[in-house]
Amino acid sequence: MDARDLKYQDGTFDLAIDKSTIDAVLCGEKSFVNVAIMIREIQRVLKVGGIYMIISYGPPENRLFHLEREHLSLDISIYTIKKDYEIEEDPEKFEKTHYVYICRKKPEADEASSENFNKVIERLYIEEKIEEDLYEIENENKKEEEDEDDEEEEPHELILESDLN
Repeated sequence: MDARDLKYQDGTFDLAIDKSTIDAVLCGEKSFVNVAIMIREIQRVLKVGGIYMIISYGPPENRLFHLEREHLSLDISIYTIKKDYEIEEDPEKFEKTHYVYICRKKPEADEASSENFNKVIERLYIEEKIEEDLYEIENENKKEEEDEDDEEEEPHELILESDLN
């Protein structure tokens, strides 16, 4: 089932668990738009007071703003789980961190969604278009610089032995 189009009635669940789904969606195209749609759907199918639990590799500075958009109304608590481990072949110690976001649906969540969702999505599409345009301009500039570098190189003259005689 598509997490952006859940086939359940409003207010069906007490709990929704996301084990890195948000991480996966953020790796795709139009990621911010798709995450906004997905979280709206999850909020919609939760009962008031229901919990959306996210287990993610993403730290709060990369995830929290997605949960605080205007079309959402969630009380959010964040927990950090760190696990140290060693790989037998390599004695170096590694740290693996997961973040758990506990998001409780507020009573005004459905109203916030209906009032603000279209505005949020429109703004995200505009931001995404600007980012795409900037990326394209940056690539064009790099190509022009490479072409200029190629033109600036002096051609090397090849002298053949027959030319010397």
